[in-house]
Parts: sequence; structure tokens; C-alpha cells
Amino acid sequence: MSINTISDMTGMAVQVGIIMGIAQIAKGLGINVKYIPILNIAIGILLSILIVPEDIRLGIFNGIIAGLSASGLYSSQKNVIEGIKEER
Repeated sequence: MSINTISDMTGMAVQVGIIMGIAQIAKGLGINVKYIPILNIAIGILLSILIVPEDIRLGIFNGIIAGLSASGLYSSQKNVIEGIKEER
């Protein structure tokens, strides 16, 4: 595994975190929760294109992956919190 691969993976993890943060802000502003996954994908594509402007197709692909990853993390986080609340 090269250093570029590691830095790309780290960058993707940071991007997913940024997407999740923006989604939480949007949720706080009143955006319906059912639209959060679509918002995550759109933000992911935008961020990826800004990060890698030389290759838009790669940016779109990476953005979709980051957006879907953020949606999955958001969903699992929500399920864990609901499970903890039910135990109390």
C-alpha cells in the first residue's frame, strides 16, 4: 500500500465527516430527515469535485461513495441512539 493510497483513504474519511457535519446542520435548520441521504450525496459530489478538479468523473464517483458512506454512518448512529433510549 503506497502513501498516496493511505492519504486518499484519510481524505475520504475526513470528507465523510464533513458531509455528516453539514447534514447535522441541515437537519437542525429544519430539512426533512428523509432528504438527508440525497443531500449527503450532493455535498459529497461537490466536495470531491472541489478536491480533484482535474478529473470530474472521478470526483463524481468519489462523491457518491462519500455521500453513501455518510448516509450509512448517519443511519447506524441513529439506530444506536434509538437503541440506547429504548434501554432506559
